[in-house]
Amino acid sequence: MPDEHRRSVGALSDEPFVASLFRAMGYNARATRAVRDDGIDVIAHRDELGIEPPIIKIQVKSNDANICADHVKAFYAMVHERDVGIFITTGDYTASASSFARSKGNLKLIDGSGFVELIQKYYDRLDMVSRETIRLRRVLVPDAQSA
Repeated sequence: MPDEHRRSVGALSDEPFVASLFRAMGYNARATRAVRDDGIDVIAHRDELGIEPPIIKIQVKSNDANICADHVKAFYAMVHERDVGIFITTGDYTASASSFARSKGNLKLIDGSGFVELIQKYYDRLDMVSRETIRLRRVLVPDAQSA
């Protein structure tokens, strides 16, 4: 991802924005920054009460450097067997971090490019405050095959 996109996305990687993004995706989600969260930045779940598994635990890092396996392993240590862990970075992951995540069925890594794709896909469903954080507009491009 180009550096200018990483910098602009870095402003979006705060917990309330990510919680809003997951709500736009259909989850019940809340940021945990007001409490001691031990590295869990957002909690998301499908049911309204938040008691049915899986509980989704999300960590968010605004980082230009690659996230190493040690950081991913430390986060994963907080994810219970019945939970799902999602680690989001505005940067990328080292090969060892990606390898570790692939070995775990309940751990997903989202890099900067994937984060941008989610924002683009669910932008219209974001709440107004989150849409004010980043203003996007649709650009229609003719399909080359239909011309």
